[in-house]
Amino acid sequence: RLAAARGLGDVYKRQQIKRVLSKIKNDYSQPLTLSELAETARLNPQYLCRAFRQVTGKTPIDYLNYYRIECAAEKLCYTNLSVTEIALSCGFNDLSYFNRLFNGTKMHRRAHLERDTTALKIENASRTQYLLIGSPKSERKKSHAVDRILPHIYNANIL
Repeated sequence: RLAAARGLGDVYKRQQIKRVLSKIKNDYSQPLTLSELAETARLNPQYLCRAFRQVTGKTPIDYLNYYRIECAAEKLCYTNLSVTEIALSCGFNDLSYFNRLFNGTKMHRRAHLERDTTALKIENASRTQYLLIGSPKSERKKSHAVDRILPHIYNANIL
C-alpha cells in the first residue's frame, strides 16, 4: 500500500514538474521567481527545488537560466539583434550576468567539443588542412538548440 501511494506521489510530482517546464518555456522572457514557479506547480518552493532537481538534475532557477541561454544562443545565430537586445528579450535584466552565464555555459560546451573532437592533419604541397573527425553527434545536428533541452523530460511520455 505504501509503494502504491509513493507511485501516485511520483506521478503527481512529475505532472507538477511538467507544469513548471511549460511555464518556463512559455514565459522565459518575463521575470520569473522561484515563488511563481512553485505557485504554478502548487508546491512549496523548497519541495519544488528538491523534486525538480530529482527529475531534471537542475534547480528550477538553474534550468530557467539554462533555457534562457539556449534561446539567446539561437537568437544570436539566427537574428541580427544586438547582444543587449537578445539578453533583454530572453529575460536577463543585467548584461554582465548574461555574459557571465553565457560564457560559462558556452565555454564549457566548447571544451567538451574540443576534447571529443580529433583533428586529422592533411599536408598538401601548397598548404596544411585540418579535418575534424569524431565530433559528437549532438553538435552536428541541424535542429534548434531549444528543441534539444531535456527532450526526454518535456516531450516524452515520462511525465
